[in-house]
Amino acid sequence: SVFKSGEGLGASGSFFFFSKDNRFLIKTCSPYEREILLNMLDPFIEHLKSVNNKSLIAKIYGVFTIKSNVFKQVDVMIMKNSSAKKNRQNYSVKFDLKGSLFNRNVTLPARLTKYKLRRFGFKGVLKDVNFLKMQKEFEYLNFSEQECLDYQSIIYNDTKFLNSQGIMDYSLLIEVEFE
Repeated sequence: SVFKSGEGLGASGSFFFFSKDNRFLIKTCSPYEREILLNMLDPFIEHLKSVNNKSLIAKIYGVFTIKSNVFKQVDVMIMKNSSAKKNRQNYSVKFDLKGSLFNRNVTLPARLTKYKLRRFGFKGVLKDVNFLKMQKEFEYLNFSEQECLDYQSIIYNDTKFLNSQGIMDYSLLIEVEFE
């Protein structure tokens, strides 16, 4: 098969496909989202140039409308898959961080260790409160002071750009790979 697919866990309920080599993500989007993406294309290119390509905003390679006699017209975007695992077979845990604690917890079956996560086969995306709890337990979720400063600068520039485009929703996706 060329693709594997799934339904997004976020509020949008978008449907997505991964390319066979896992490098690309094809995601459905609303006509409204398509227009926003197309309107911000030139400013986004300028943003990337101004920050020497140091951005955590997902790289979108194209936005398309698929028309067919078989199904209703659908808008899709082709994006870089932000997962950069060394080995696709390795287990990983993903966190969707928004910088808030309100409604930002995924209830899990028990106190977690990486071994319990593996045993439960948890495939969802964890949130800010989960990250804070696990950061205390696992040393690999701690960053150096310089890494924190670098990421703060990148996030500041990205949010400044998104704000200039009238976009306020920003998530930082962190994936921890277990070898």
